[in-house]
Amino acid sequence: MLMGGMYIQSLQVSLQAEQQRYRQPWEDWEPVVTRCSNQIRQLQQGQDKYYTETQELQDRTGSEQIDRSLYHLGGLMLDTDD
Repeated sequence: MLMGGMYIQSLQVSLQAEQQRYRQPWEDWEPVVTRCSNQIRQLQQGQDKYYTETQELQDRTGSEQIDRSLYHLGGLMLDTDD
């Protein structure tokens, strides 16, 4: 029976080593994944805000006016009257 106990103990040690082997990479990457997730969330919030503000602007000024203003890039107005 002593051999069976040693076998079980050996399996437990092996299992713990494998668990640690797979746990360590996640612990190394977890902060990176968290930071990326937060940045994605911020970008999505910014996108939602942009679309909301664009819709509000369209509602206030009419779609023709907002369509022309969307061509305004970095202080340059593109010629849309062809």
